[in-house]
Amino acid sequence: MFLMIDGIDGSGKGTIVSCLGEALREAGKTIADLPAIMKQGRFPEQKDWVDADVLITTEPTYTGVGAVLRAELLRDASYDPRTVAAAFSVDREMHYRRVVMPACAAKKCVISERGVSSSLAYQVTAGLPEADVLAFAGNALAMEHAPDYLVLADIDAETAIARLAARSGKQDDSYFERAPFLRSLAARYKDPSYRALFENCGTTIIDLSTAGTVEETRERCKKILLPLILS
Repeated sequence: MFLMIDGIDGSGKGTIVSCLGEALREAGKTIADLPAIMKQGRFPEQKDWVDADVLITTEPTYTGVGAVLRAELLRDASYDPRTVAAAFSVDREMHYRRVVMPACAAKKCVISERGVSSSLAYQVTAGLPEADVLAFAGNALAMEHAPDYLVLADIDAETAIARLAARSGKQDDSYFERAPFLRSLAARYKDPSYRALFENCGTTIIDLSTAGTVEETRERCKKILLPLILS
């Protein structure tokens, strides 16, 4: 099973992933934390996750092109959007070929924070034609291996903006976090044409409210998402 967790900055994606991982551990599942391995400067290998029930991963990755994206391209608005989109595509293709596709073939549960769903939201909102985003090789590969479930953190843009303003020590400080952009982005995630891109590939979309407290989000994860994985 392949779940992708997405939503605008400040919407609570990381909270969903964390709460779901915690619930799975409580249910007796072993978890492979792939971002922790990526932060060591390498892509995870099969030996890192072969004994795990669930793989938790992320995009962009924290190694290679993904590290460059996080350290440079997402911090500086002067880069051409196509340069950024191309970098995401390369990072994604490596991630899929070296992690996602082998893990899914091995019948592991893969949970990814962000993915091609993010590119089709952020990059289109930034002005790139949807067809051009889909044409990048890494994105085309990802759509060929679309997630079984796309879980969208559901919260209004103003609440997300307030959450971002309250954060400290955030790692990527993305220029995509500007309030006008986030408002347009929130509308993109709700757009039926955006959702149809995934539904036409067989993906089920779940809108998971992240309003309220972390504990409330944790309970929604247990009630809505946990049964999908354990069934």
